[in-house]
Amino acid sequence: MGKMFTSIMLIASLIAISGCGSFVREIGDEELTPAGQRVNLTKNEPASGCVFVKDVSATAREFSSGASLSVRNRLRNEAGKVEANFVTIDTLTANGQDTVATLVGRAYKCPIDQQSSIGR
Repeated sequence: MGKMFTSIMLIASLIAISGCGSFVREIGDEELTPAGQRVNLTKNEPASGCVFVKDVSATAREFSSGASLSVRNRLRNEAGKVEANFVTIDTLTANGQDTVATLVGRAYKCPIDQQSSIGR
């Protein structure tokens, strides 16, 4: 009985640890998707050959000071989902006390030769 209890506790601990890892990953640094990696993020207006796709926004809340990076990556991923490759940031709000950051911008599809690499 003691060995079975120990085995059950070990399995429960592993499940709890793996669950915490998933939670931290969701809240922690947002990784860029392949589509998000192709998105330029800037405060500049796009070139004249760019076509507006949609308004995009992203929010990140986490326990570390990485909220700013996470929210930029989330915004790039959102733009990548609609095949945009350029985002003009309209609003950035950050609350350092709660480590919350929000970005709002406009996603565009631009010819590759007209993209700006500023802010990437």
